[in-house]
Amino acid sequence: MPLKKLIDTLDDIFTQKGFSELWRNFLIFMILLAITTTIHEATHVVTAYYLGCEGELAKISFFTGLSAIKCEDNSTKLIIISLSAPILLFLIGLYLWFSDSHPMVKIWALLCWFYGSLPSLSFFTSNTDANFALKHGLPPLWALLIFIIPTSIIAYLLSRNFKRELDMEKCSGLPQKELS
Repeated sequence: MPLKKLIDTLDDIFTQKGFSELWRNFLIFMILLAITTTIHEATHVVTAYYLGCEGELAKISFFTGLSAIKCEDNSTKLIIISLSAPILLFLIGLYLWFSDSHPMVKIWALLCWFYGSLPSLSFFTSNTDANFALKHGLPPLWALLIFIIPTSIIAYLLSRNFKRELDMEKCSGLPQKELS
């Protein structure tokens, strides 16, 4: 898989530089975080462009970004622009989750979900993409569904994964602790 190859290449580069496993994983994590932030903000800009609005990346850092969007006061366009990035990152997270079993690919999926998507879809928090969409006319029920559906899917996938891990541990023949 190309993602596994990318991560393994980064790991090899950092290994050659003499970094410990802890530092290699940290650096790869930070690179994936920066990529996730860039995808998020670039999606707002590209969506604005395709809807006939102006947009530019005003600021990108490891942890946050800012897109400057100029659009006629068309509520539908503004709602689509604001929700496009968190929805795309949710879908990218799904792709990553199912595409490869490499641990860092799974971590990247978690980054997409818990950093790039769900916080931005939390309409009840100020200064989020979903809150912006709500202020521009997104019906509250839609905002609730747009938050609950991805959250439920992610919760299901994670609980299924943890259950599978626990079942594999039980089958491994290792001594088991009683779960209470």
